[in-house]
Amino acid sequence: MITKLIFAFLLILPPAFADEECLQWMLDGGVLPGSNDCELSCAIIGVDMGTFTCPNQCEKLCRVYLPDYITNNLTWAGNLTDSDKALIKKFPLDALKVYQSKKTAEESTKKLFKDNFRNDESDAFRHAVWSGLLTKKLGREKAQLFLDSHESSPNSPPEEVDMDKFNNSKGISMAEELTKNKKFSRENLEKDVLKALGEGKLKVIHKSGKLPKWKGD
Repeated sequence: MITKLIFAFLLILPPAFADEECLQWMLDGGVLPGSNDCELSCAIIGVDMGTFTCPNQCEKLCRVYLPDYITNNLTWAGNLTDSDKALIKKFPLDALKVYQSKKTAEESTKKLFKDNFRNDESDAFRHAVWSGLLTKKLGREKAQLFLDSHESSPNSPPEEVDMDKFNNSKGISMAEELTKNKKFSRENLEKDVLKALGEGKLKVIHKSGKLPKWKGD
């Protein structure tokens, strides 16, 4: 309760002052913005070549109000639904993982399909990979909560919602199966999703009939 009250009065920083990589570095170090001794705890987190300048941002990072930062600066593709915004406020750390998983899925899709398109094979691939990554990070129940929330806009065409939800469910199942067999990795998830796509096990509205060959990292 005290932490929530502290958050409520924190200054919202412009994107230029709150570096996404450094914010994640601080969170990975177990330090939450607005927490007691935030700046001191932030300053002693270990660094590597990619984060060696982050301790210089501790004062600014400690003033970030996560829900608004995520909503304003780290939104995924498309407009956020009212349900999305409510979940971000309720589970800001989980929401950050949702965004990161979406970003990773988009990178994976672009690697194979050259870009992220809509309602085609690349769209099906992206949703399945996103939901799979999110399931690994948050578990089925919490992942499903965020994924369904993102599909709750009344303005979304029903057939697109059906496609996305179907492919999300496939991604969740694939992630759980890989985890169960102790084989989960981003690469294995991508391979399984691409294979399922080739076998017609994912839903695609606009089929191009063209599938890329697997490209590892």
